[in-house]
Amino acid sequence: MQNRRVHTRGRVVPMTVRVTTLKGLDAGLYYVEGPPSYYLDAGEPAGVWRGTGAVFLGLVGEVRDGDFLDLMAGLEPGYREPLGRHYGEASVRGFDVTASAPKSVSVLFAVGDDATRAAVLDAHDTVVAVMVDWIEAHAHTRYRINGEVATLDADGIAAACFRQHTSRALDPQLHTHVVIANRVAADDGRWLALDGRTIKFDQRTLSAIYHAGLRAELSRSLGVAWEEPANGIAEMRDVPQEVREEFSSRTRAVEERIEDKAGALRRPARARPHAPGAVAPRARGGDRQPPGQGPRRRRRLPPRRVGRTRRGRRP
Repeated sequence: MQNRRVHTRGRVVPMTVRVTTLKGLDAGLYYVEGPPSYYLDAGEPAGVWRGTGAVFLGLVGEVRDGDFLDLMAGLEPGYREPLGRHYGEASVRGFDVTASAPKSVSVLFAVGDDATRAAVLDAHDTVVAVMVDWIEAHAHTRYRINGEVATLDADGIAAACFRQHTSRALDPQLHTHVVIANRVAADDGRWLALDGRTIKFDQRTLSAIYHAGLRAELSRSLGVAWEEPANGIAEMRDVPQEVREEFSSRTRAVEERIEDKAGALRRPARARPHAPGAVAPRARGGDRQPPGQGPRRRRRLPPRRVGRTRRGRRP
């Protein structure tokens, strides 16, 4: 999964924690069947359950396909009983919070020895767990009380965490998809929809939690030195920019495509010749004129008679 980048006036600002809304009947299939397969690809681990909502439903340890698909369908895993209202075809089934390590950290994981790779994974998994805990602590749901819509704390979330080590272009890219089901327990015992506004609006907060924690963990375990953070994100000082760019083929392809589009917009548009018999465009502030003739005087309308009808009678 490639980092999302925001282009602003000649500079590129990376956003390495993003939130995606998952909708439709096949919202969960991507993680178990789609390319790449999150369970069957060689070297990629199985997903792991997190959240007290998952524990309440008996979902602990590795994620199994059937349990995950049941939950994404709004059913209690193992029993297939509805958790709240039935979903429609276009209903929101969950949210994917994707946390991606800086490119230099991904490169360190790709080229490091076994001890270094284990330390990088441990740091990444630790701060992803901290991020999930923050999401759970701030999770809300909404329902009516005495006719008014109230926002209340949710009693835990159920999240399946899928860790991946490469981008779609097969560049080193350590990242985790935290797939949060759109069902949370309310304080009255019902299973209701998660109020997704918090995680959607607080993507910068989630990014700050992840990156600050990752720097702290790697500095503690490996003694990593960092460049000055920009927008809360920092690269490792000892991994040169040229190396990072070499392992960012998808980023280069995207930026080249954006530059091509921007260049096309900057080129002046060619004037289209008028077809034979077509009327020339009206000049600003004037009427259409036949070629070779000067401006003609506007025809003035007779003054309007106030107080009389068209037949000359008063109304």
